[in-house]
Amino acid sequence: SNSQEFYMNGTKRLEVTNSGISVTGSATLSSGAYIGGSGGSNLLNDYEEGTWTPAFHYISAPTYSTQTGRYTKVGRFVYCTGVLEVGSGLDTSDTDSVTIAGLPFTGNTDHNVCLFTFGRYTNILSQSQLDGYTSVRFLGDKVMLMEGHENSLDYNNCNSSGTLEFAFSYQL
Repeated sequence: SNSQEFYMNGTKRLEVTNSGISVTGSATLSSGAYIGGSGGSNLLNDYEEGTWTPAFHYISAPTYSTQTGRYTKVGRFVYCTGVLEVGSGLDTSDTDSVTIAGLPFTGNTDHNVCLFTFGRYTNILSQSQLDGYTSVRFLGDKVMLMEGHENSLDYNNCNSSGTLEFAFSYQL
C-alpha cells in the first residue's frame, strides 16, 4: 500500500508502487535507454546504435568501393545491416568460404546460428549461387555463407567485383 515517489524541481517524475512503475513526462537513463509515457514503464535495459565495418574474411583484401554497416543492440540481441561493394580484386580462385567479418560484438556460438538475409541488390554472387544458398554458420565474430548441410559458398564461385547487401541478427 506504500509507494516511493521521485520529484525533480517540485514535479513528480516517477512513482514506484506494489503494482509497478509510473512515469510522468520522460527521462533518459545514462545508458541511452528510454523511459516514457504514462502508466507503466517502457524501459529498455540496454540499447545502443552504431556503425561497423564489414569485410570479407579468409581472402586477400580486395579493393572495396563500399564497406558500411549499421547495428542496433537491445540487451543480448544484435541486428546488423551491411553493404560490401568490391570494385576489383576479389580472388575468384580462392576456395575458402564466403565469410563476413568485422561484427560489432562477439556473439554466442552455442548453436552456430543467426538469422541472415540478402538485400535487394546482390550481384557479387551469381544467381545460381544465390539459388543454392541455404543457411549460414555463425562463428561468433563472423558469418559464413552455406549451401546445403556442410558445404560453404566459396569465393571461387563469386564475381571479381560486385555488391553484397545483407542483414542479420544474432544473440550475445
